[in-house]
Order: sequence, then structure tokens, then C-alpha cells
Amino acid sequence: MAGLAVYERAKSSHKGFMWGVYVQAGQRGRGLGKRLVRQVIGQASRRVIVLEAGRP
Repeated sequence: MAGLAVYERAKSSHKGFMWGVYVQAGQRGRGLGKRLVRQVIGQASRRVIVLEAGRP
């Protein structure tokens, strides 16, 4: 699971924010988190120029 928000104000509509990347404990260690982040970046690249991320 991961969250992506795109700012709606005209001055910052080129920015997005990714948060809450979670992989179930039983699924960890299989590269799913990296794949999930890549998917979020791919989706964000269609809409934003700057992608901010929360703390790891």
C-alpha cells in the first residue's frame, strides 16, 4: 500500500507527495516495496515534476 497526493493549488500543482509505503510482514524481503515505489513514481511522473517523500 502507498499513498500519492498531488497538490491542487496553482502555485504548487507541479508537486506531489508520496507517503505510507507498507508491505505486509509475510511479504517482506521479496522486493515488493521497491516495485511499489517504482509504480508510484511512474504514476506521479505523469502528473508532477517534484515528488516529495516522507521519512523512511
